[in-house]
Amino acid sequence: MIDDWGGNAISRKRQIESGIDLTFSKVFIPIYKDILEAIKPNSVLEIGSGTGNLAQAVSIYLGRYLGIELSKGMYELAQSGNSNPKITFMNSILTKETEIGRFDIIIAHMVLHTTDNASQILRESKERLNSNGMVLLSIPHPCFYNNYKKFLGNDYSYMGRSSYTVDFSISLDPKTIIKSVPYIHRPISDYVNMIQSAGLMIIEMIEVFPEMAIQELYPKVWDEPRYCFFKCKIP
Repeated sequence: MIDDWGGNAISRKRQIESGIDLTFSKVFIPIYKDILEAIKPNSVLEIGSGTGNLAQAVSIYLGRYLGIELSKGMYELAQSGNSNPKITFMNSILTKETEIGRFDIIIAHMVLHTTDNASQILRESKERLNSNGMVLLSIPHPCFYNNYKKFLGNDYSYMGRSSYTVDFSISLDPKTIIKSVPYIHRPISDYVNMIQSAGLMIIEMIEVFPEMAIQELYPKVWDEPRYCFFKCKIP
């Protein structure tokens, strides 16, 4: 299998750990910290754990943390930088045969739009969620993200499902190009329906739009919400 993200792993880790990825450090990490600090879960599963930086950032609020990462390059970087006994990483894909137990919190951060297997991820998440647990999902906002990145081309149609291989950069590091990664556009109704079909219920949807003090750290303030965040439970 082609490792779409592996070649970008070192660049992404540098951007995150230096703090120049504002969206990660100033927008998403506070959301996750607020939720996990309030719940203090005993166990967290992260599907698509990338460089492992989300795990490291929130581990103070929880017990066991398992990160599953398909990209060998991302996994190896996360593993090499991990000395926290609470955190374990696996280079794997989540399937019915993956024996990892159940979890209080399951996270898929900026993952579902990168894969054809989004429905499977949601189904397998539900099967591994404790009865009173929560699934946390984040995606680029299907309505507005292309207004910001403008990389979907002339064939982009909001109501259609379409797959792309894209290059992109972050606003404070425009010369570093994250190359040839998958991006699947789906209308927001597709995500809502996939969540429901997996046996989960959305208890809150957040259209991510940070306060002005955070927006002013970017070269340009946000015109629209750039991301969606879903909190889901078993009905």
